[in-house]
Amino acid sequence: MHRWRGSYIALDQSVTTQTVRVGADFQSYDPTYELWLSAKPQYYFIDRAHNKLSLSVWLNAFWELTNSDTTTKQREILLGPTFVTAPYLHVFRRGLWGDRPGYKTAVSVGPRIVLPTDKASWDSGQYVSLGVTSFLSQGVPLRGEDARFWRGAEFTLGVAAGAPISRATSAVNNDIRQLREDVAGRLIVSDQLRGSMNTKYYLNLSASADVQVTSRTTFSASYVILDSWAYLPNDAQVCSLFTGCVAPMGGDNPPNFRVATWLTASLAYELTKTLNLAVGYFNRANQIGPDGQRRSPFWSPDARLFVTVTGVIPDK
Repeated sequence: MHRWRGSYIALDQSVTTQTVRVGADFQSYDPTYELWLSAKPQYYFIDRAHNKLSLSVWLNAFWELTNSDTTTKQREILLGPTFVTAPYLHVFRRGLWGDRPGYKTAVSVGPRIVLPTDKASWDSGQYVSLGVTSFLSQGVPLRGEDARFWRGAEFTLGVAAGAPISRATSAVNNDIRQLREDVAGRLIVSDQLRGSMNTKYYLNLSASADVQVTSRTTFSASYVILDSWAYLPNDAQVCSLFTGCVAPMGGDNPPNFRVATWLTASLAYELTKTLNLAVGYFNRANQIGPDGQRRSPFWSPDARLFVTVTGVIPDK
């Protein structure tokens, strides 16, 4: 087995569904076409049949080729966050269905570090995000490894939890120096970017399925629930020279819970042992829309169609 197997580099191009006039009516036309370059080197320190320990670094860069509001400048190149994981994987000798051929049960757990190499996180005062990730996977034979169609499938449940470490409980940037007015009517210099509070900790839950349709074709689908809890503002009194000090009004149970969902479906074809081609659809959006209503997880104005070419290091 190759120690670097599974390492890959991928070039993805995606377009929002509304750019190609697919989906519901929209309030404003904001076409988006984007290139995404992703690299994930992975090295196995322990590589036994039932126990494996690896280190992977996931790097991302984006180039938005239209003039959408996803970037500050037209055709701006942005770096994404960098994910560092060191999972320990154990494959059970006896799976959930015993020793039956094709039924493979595995569990993985390890640290997860997110570095704020993306502009949005770094400019808002985030230093790093520390957490842990784990998953349970089960391989299931369908018609067997020698079948022409529907050879097998793999189902996975995953969880990732962590907490960002930031300069403040709200997004701040020392380069802003924005003049604002306090409650007493005095001008002050503020470094706060926005009124919303930063994330205190998060919990991501995922479920995915990969079905081997033919020897070279795989259908994949996944659904992720991205939960996060924001900091709550302090109940400190606000004082003014004219009115004195007063406690700000607030609710008994102020909301700080946020939910986003991420649905993906794709069909991949193995061109060669080291090159894959995939086409698919994904929708990642806040669960609550701008109108305050709960959204469907299947579509939003930011849903995308994508085509990805991936070069991967094979097992041998």
